[in-house]
Amino acid sequence: MIISALNGSIPLKNSYTSNKKSSKQQTTNPIQKNISQSKEENSVKNRKNAYSPSFGMDPFFIMACALYGGFYALTCSIAMYQTEKMDKERAEERLKLAQEQNKRIKQTSNELGVTAEEAETYLYDFISRAEIKPSNDGNEIGLNAVRGYGVEKYKLAVDFIAPVISAQETKNTSRVPNGMILYGPTGGGKTYMSDKVCEHLEHFGTKTTKIELDPIDHEKNCETIQKAYFDGIQDYKTTGKFTVINFVNDVDNLLPDRRYDNSAKKEIGLLLRYTEDSASKGVVWLATANNPKDIDPAILRPGRMDFKLPVGNMEKFAIADMVKYSLIKYDEYDKDKKFKYDKIVNFIDENNQNFTPSELEFFVESAKNHKENPNEKINADMVLAEMQEYIGNDFQTLDEKTVKKFKEDQFYMDTIKNQKETD
Repeated sequence: MIISALNGSIPLKNSYTSNKKSSKQQTTNPIQKNISQSKEENSVKNRKNAYSPSFGMDPFFIMACALYGGFYALTCSIAMYQTEKMDKERAEERLKLAQEQNKRIKQTSNELGVTAEEAETYLYDFISRAEIKPSNDGNEIGLNAVRGYGVEKYKLAVDFIAPVISAQETKNTSRVPNGMILYGPTGGGKTYMSDKVCEHLEHFGTKTTKIELDPIDHEKNCETIQKAYFDGIQDYKTTGKFTVINFVNDVDNLLPDRRYDNSAKKEIGLLLRYTEDSASKGVVWLATANNPKDIDPAILRPGRMDFKLPVGNMEKFAIADMVKYSLIKYDEYDKDKKFKYDKIVNFIDENNQNFTPSELEFFVESAKNHKENPNEKINADMVLAEMQEYIGNDFQTLDEKTVKKFKEDQFYMDTIKNQKETD
């Protein structure tokens, strides 16, 4: 189903769990049972070649073994903690999803004047129109290929994908947003998600058109926008199918606030006209942005880019699930081999790094292409090597300032929904 992968793949089993017992045994001091014998033998002073608690081994060697055993046990504990943390994140995601679903059921119940049970059935039937059965072979289509982001995918299903597909059948465009914008920190997966949304819609015959705006050639930009818009209207008239116009680049750099930067006034002027009630003409706009406050606010007001979805960074469990999905996709998954997903998660967390789902796929694919033994499945260290080479010494950090800014952007986008038209 369209939301079959809302909470990622099957929970990952920690590679250390099965070895917990054995690791404890390895750290057990082997001389405890012979301590009385050792005391008796050591009581004879000046005796040459007397047995010691080392059983004939170098005491420094024993100390090293003890330290190693302690370090190994600590490593196992950290790995188990990381797995428990990811499981907790999964549970929290499911709770958020359940809360969002209950919220929608109440809204639908009030809107239609029906019981909660009837509203739930209505929503289920509505979303089911956009159902895509999972293949479970690593070649998922649309939202099924997105791991994590459970609440975001649910909102996409209810507020964007299902309305478009339903309108293509019923010709009722009242629930279709004129445009959608995904916003959030760099590396959060906005572009990947928008591509998968388009892929999902294409499965049902919706046409998607990618357009790329030039930061300098404004005349060309206007031509590009006009052509995509009028081609979409014509397609809807002839086929009854919607066209989603997807901006390739983040629009915050291309459609700046005219109060401070008037360079793109021609493109903005066109979009103010073309986004207005565009859904009734069979055209929907799709864009991404890192800094939504930089976009001309008139474009974001109700009646234009109606659907605003914040996309934060991937949760730890989603990172692990995305890596597992990529292993399956590139035929590198070995169910009998304990892939250490926690190594990947720890590396990203310790380096304040954030990778998109497509980048995680890329690392797995690169590790496969670079492995020395083609018959051997790749491991976490191979994937880590690709990640380290990719980021080098220059990568973006996810500091407190970035997180704070994202929250401020969410507040801004929520408040602008209710602003009146003042163009």
